[in-house]
Amino acid sequence: IGGVKDIEARNQLLKEAVKDSLSLSAIKQKIKIVGGDARGTVQPQTVKQRFAHTVQQAQKNKTLWHDPTKTQQLEDLLSQLETLMAG
Repeated sequence: IGGVKDIEARNQLLKEAVKDSLSLSAIKQKIKIVGGDARGTVQPQTVKQRFAHTVQQAQKNKTLWHDPTKTQQLEDLLSQLETLMAG
């Protein structure tokens, strides 16, 4: 986490890591997303990697499944994805 140059992004990542009990690999993945890996080099992610990471994080996020507003937003997004894949 110390490799993230942006102080705001670093603090946000730290809070998220503690709140969601992120694994080391999940933290490394988040570091890549916010602007560099632990060595400070940027590793752009493919859409496929971002999608897989987002699904993984959603499965771990307990508030997502218990908050009716978030659950409804998730259902709307899933409908959009299903429509996209069908066409």
